[in-house]
Amino acid sequence: MVLGCKGGSNSASEADVAKAIKKADEAKILMNDGKFEEAALKFEEAYKTNTDNFDYLMHAIESYNQKGEYEKSLNLLEKYSSDHTDSPVYFQLKAGVYQLMGDMKSAKQNIQKAYEVWEPIEINDLNNESDLMPLTGYAMLEAGAGYQQKALQRMNDALKLEWLSERNKEYLQQIRNEIEYYDSKSSTILEYTNDIIICTTNLDSLKAVLFKNHINVSGSSFKEKQAGKVYVAERFRRGIEKLNITPCQDSIQ
Repeated sequence: MVLGCKGGSNSASEADVAKAIKKADEAKILMNDGKFEEAALKFEEAYKTNTDNFDYLMHAIESYNQKGEYEKSLNLLEKYSSDHTDSPVYFQLKAGVYQLMGDMKSAKQNIQKAYEVWEPIEINDLNNESDLMPLTGYAMLEAGAGYQQKALQRMNDALKLEWLSERNKEYLQQIRNEIEYYDSKSSTILEYTNDIIICTTNLDSLKAVLFKNHINVSGSSFKEKQAGKVYVAERFRRGIEKLNITPCQDSIQ
């Protein structure tokens, strides 16, 4: 979940906005060509031209990360830190870089800082579908910061809202399940893990049982519909074991 950050002290003129867009378009071409460092520099130019658009800085960091230049990503964040230290996305980005570096302690510290500066989203603040994504973003961050039960309660309360559509409920249930089975050793809720594969002759029945027990099915399952396989992320292992289900393969190699 990414929120907007406070930009520079002055809003960009229309001319600067146009210049920044042009630079960003050039940077995207460089990225597509695999020229990640050149792309990062061009995205930074776009950001300096229009500091109201934090996406440019995010793309610059993404470009450095693609090349494995994590120190440059951190240096870039520090370079413009005065503009963004009151926004959770700044600390979330730092956490992401530290995670890529394998420094989980620093990643956790920045997740905690992001949580501290993110204004809580309460159930009474939810009025329509557009409010659900900020809610789930906050709840996932809350769990990552060490408040898993609070986050879980927040999601369960949201699921009681009368105006939710079936699609809304399915979305909230998916995130609720991720939070319920979150492993505090991970730095993020949706951290990638290998899938556990369960073989079955009755896909619909198995999926129904898993759903009833708050276990999400991976998107890979829908590609394998004819193969009689269901893919479940490693984080749901204890739920599978509780159901006495034996995987036919523990992970995708």
